[in-house]
Amino acid sequence: MIFGGRASFLPTSVDHTAAILHKGLLEVHPHLAGYRIEYAWGGNVGFTFDRMPHVGRRDGVTYAMGCCGTGVALMTSLGTAVGRWIGGGEAPALARLDFPLVPAPYEGRPWFLPFAGELFRLQDRLTARSRAKDPAP
Repeated sequence: MIFGGRASFLPTSVDHTAAILHKGLLEVHPHLAGYRIEYAWGGNVGFTFDRMPHVGRRDGVTYAMGCCGTGVALMTSLGTAVGRWIGGGEAPALARLDFPLVPAPYEGRPWFLPFAGELFRLQDRLTARSRAKDPAP
């Protein structure tokens, strides 16, 4: 089983990330409590400003990027579609999307990510609380 997610917006170690994700795994699959994690890894995830994946061509380079946390499944499919496009096939539908750029020049360490992460966590909690009070029929 592969289990992953957004463990932290702050710099962290793979061991710490693995512990956070293991706790989340057990919340979803409590019957796996007796099993150990064999492998853990980490890395950066490519987020776009509109949280949509983007496919396109620029200056002779064809790209598929911005998986926004859904890269394992989505990028496999997009890679196949982009490969067909490079081979002379039709462009993927995502190639028609506009690609919003950073509103101002930005370079450096993303100091704002921990704040954004906490905002998303708050939204997740409020949404879960709202659904618990008024479950769908």
